[in-house]
Amino acid sequence: MKNASQDGFWRIFSVILMVAVIALSIANYTSRPKYNYTFHESAKAQPRTELASINKSSSLDHESVYWIADLAQQSLPYVVSIKTAIDPDKLDESEGNGGREMMDRFKHLTPQGFNLPDEFEMPEDHPIPGGEGSGFIIREDGYIVTNAHVVEDANEFTVYLGEDTTKDGLPATLVGKDNYKDIAVLKVDATGLPAAVLGKSGESRVGEPVVAIGSPLGHAATVTAGILSSNTRKLEEVGRSYDIRKPQIYLQTDAAINRGNSGGPLFNAQGEVIGVNQAIARWDYTETGRIPIEGIGFAIPIDEVKDTISQIMEKGKAVYPGISANITSVEEFLHFNPNQELAVDAGVYISGIVKGGPADKAGLAAGDVITEFNGEPVSDANQLITMISEHEVGERVKLTVSRNGTERYEEVIVVLGELDLDNVRAGD
Repeated sequence: MKNASQDGFWRIFSVILMVAVIALSIANYTSRPKYNYTFHESAKAQPRTELASINKSSSLDHESVYWIADLAQQSLPYVVSIKTAIDPDKLDESEGNGGREMMDRFKHLTPQGFNLPDEFEMPEDHPIPGGEGSGFIIREDGYIVTNAHVVEDANEFTVYLGEDTTKDGLPATLVGKDNYKDIAVLKVDATGLPAAVLGKSGESRVGEPVVAIGSPLGHAATVTAGILSSNTRKLEEVGRSYDIRKPQIYLQTDAAINRGNSGGPLFNAQGEVIGVNQAIARWDYTETGRIPIEGIGFAIPIDEVKDTISQIMEKGKAVYPGISANITSVEEFLHFNPNQELAVDAGVYISGIVKGGPADKAGLAAGDVITEFNGEPVSDANQLITMISEHEVGERVKLTVSRNGTERYEEVIVVLGELDLDNVRAGD
């Protein structure tokens, strides 16, 4: 009888315990926070630039898990694939030897070119297949932005709209390119095309979602997503020296970028182009060998190249003012030349002068130190280049100079000249 009572007690206890567990589970479920997948959105509306030709605002619903799919559907119509080639019949006579020098360079293009075998011979009767990349339409009358290294050395360009690159593409002409900022503009004979909206990369935030669209490895309309890892990656951090003609900072993202993505757009969450995809970091070199890297891609901030794009569209090239002198900061010069003595401890040291250039004509010489630009103190080479870039070719500027780094100061008037970019190759 005692055992039967105990069995009944445990049965009742088990039922009560089960009910309690179920009740707690229901309470826990109903009180669980609801994740709505909302990403950061800028509180400030970003006006479109004059380069954008479409008149519509983003209608993306960022509370939807499909907002990236909606962004891709909205953006894919103005992202293009680009294939390049060398047509022997179009080679300029100045190339000489049937364009052999041009072909030799073309065979080893990176990162977009195909690696042709060394014994490859240029056929006489048809174009040589070349590189491939991506781009985006910025005006409805057929202007397309891409990287200069995508079109480097080629003289025939084909643009493919949409996902299918097996169909006939549109022939394009090269409007112009800027090898320093690695930007080129192509033109196709078409009207009424959809066009991208250019955003403001300067208003981007680290950690915000970004989307890259392009043609990696020739796979057109490939969409990848990630975050903005950095919006101020400096030149020296990506292995490039300071020069105002180059982008001064880069956008870094972990959205997958590969060969063929170059020239394609990097979008923010509003569907605006904030960068032009340019490069990836593949390896880290250590004492023990190469270590593979993943998730480090770079894009040129759109703010850095809006003026360049406008100049190319207007006059076929980008024009930069300069004094045609090799410069560095006094601090850096003394760091590498510890035995050198200067009477000034701050300024911009001139290490070389281009003969016949603006600095040479103004009487400047190697060893001089620039301490002021139009009355403003200057201590850094990049600072001076930035100041110069705010003026036009032909303008007169006043430099205060320490002659040969001594206490003898003079004011020198320099007429800014146009920098010669003809011998600069993309990526230099």
